[in-house]
Amino acid sequence: MIRMNRPRTIAYLLLLAAAIVWASFQGGVLPYMCLFSVLCYPLITIIYMLLSFLILEIYQELPEHRVLKLEEQPYRLSFQNAGFLRINDMDLELEAERSETALSIEGFESDQVFHGENGRVRVRLLPGERLDITGTCVCRFAGAYDIGLTGVFFRDPFGIFEMRRNAPSAFRVTVMPRVTDLAAEAVDFENLRNSSRLKSRRQYEPIPSNIIRPYQAGDTLNRIHWKVSAAAGELLVRVPEELDTRELYLVMEADNAPREKRDMGYTIRRDFFLEFAVSAAWYFAEKGEELRILYPRGSMKTALVASSESFLEFYEDVSKGPFYNKDEVQQEMLRAAERLMEQDENRVVITITEAAYPGEDFFRVRSRS
Repeated sequence: MIRMNRPRTIAYLLLLAAAIVWASFQGGVLPYMCLFSVLCYPLITIIYMLLSFLILEIYQELPEHRVLKLEEQPYRLSFQNAGFLRINDMDLELEAERSETALSIEGFESDQVFHGENGRVRVRLLPGERLDITGTCVCRFAGAYDIGLTGVFFRDPFGIFEMRRNAPSAFRVTVMPRVTDLAAEAVDFENLRNSSRLKSRRQYEPIPSNIIRPYQAGDTLNRIHWKVSAAAGELLVRVPEELDTRELYLVMEADNAPREKRDMGYTIRRDFFLEFAVSAAWYFAEKGEELRILYPRGSMKTALVASSESFLEFYEDVSKGPFYNKDEVQQEMLRAAERLMEQDENRVVITITEAAYPGEDFFRVRSRS
């Protein structure tokens, strides 16, 4: 892609017009040399920039391809001039929306690495020269995306033309979401009881049954069946019925947008979606309560989170990024959520919809009881 600086292009055209007038009216060696120099300048410049494309080698490095959101990571950028021509005035374009990359340019010679126009770092390389620039990188959002160097710009000495080259291999990272209290208020059903009339997933009060057994140390006095104990001559207690508990499900309805349409809005939604999911899972895992999670990883997967160990397994897997191998998988998850509501009246199904954020439909809680 070639861009032209409009004011300098106009100045070049005026200079070309002046050279044509001079050669036409005066003639001679000098006027025609100037005319041919001005005429050939764009062609020579474009050929030079294309050669710079070919002789430039770029490498970028992070210690890990999986990083934590907002955690500073060391970053290294390397350039190698593999040709016999000097690479002049090369501007670096760094990804700036999803991550923040800071390059340390202190210690370099002033004509080797310095700040150019628009705050870009500008690099010049002699034939065969290798240059390493270190810095730091901080990823702002959870998810999987490209960071670091996205492209370089080559400019002619007079700044008339600018040609962009994409980074030869984009550096893609998986950014792990942070576990926060983002979901704590939403999934604390004890606090939601007044508005939604949902009860928390807690054991119901034990109901004494007709099963009798001898008294054991630790049994409460209200379990003693006094009449039967008096007739039998020993303390007997009634065994309570099996405690009933409410089952909790979390359905992660991830966005099914194709990769080419994943803009900055998609990144923000994915960040919130993942942080909410892992924070909700940790909320129950920390209390030792069971939470079954339905989420897409190609196909539909089910994870049982009931402890810190099971939470870590889910966290590692879902942080790689929910996705669908087929469009039908998304519908399969929705049908599975509906079947859950039909099978057990003591079941609570939480659905979070990535495409609905921000909005009231992002978080839904359903229960038959």
